[in-house]
Amino acid sequence: MLDEDFVITFEDGSTFSKTGYISFMAAPSEQVAVAEMLDMKIRIHGTTGIATGVYHERGTTKGKAYEYRDRFTDVWKKKNGKWLMIASHYAIPLKAE
Repeated sequence: MLDEDFVITFEDGSTFSKTGYISFMAAPSEQVAVAEMLDMKIRIHGTTGIATGVYHERGTTKGKAYEYRDRFTDVWKKKNGKWLMIASHYAIPLKAE
């Protein structure tokens, strides 16, 4: 599902290519218990699709519990009859004070 030219940007500003992201996600120290996408909206513009929504994840990393909710934007491109993700961006939503 990831294009060869895929890039992802995380909340801390770090970026990964397709190979780097797959390696990062395969880290054995990370155990995901919950991963869900909510409030998704999808817009199609010809051969380009844009998905936005809320991402919620809970699990453990290096034995410590974590939980976060982010806003995300994924950009997809239809190539050779298949939809491939070309870019993804995650941001921590601002909390109302």
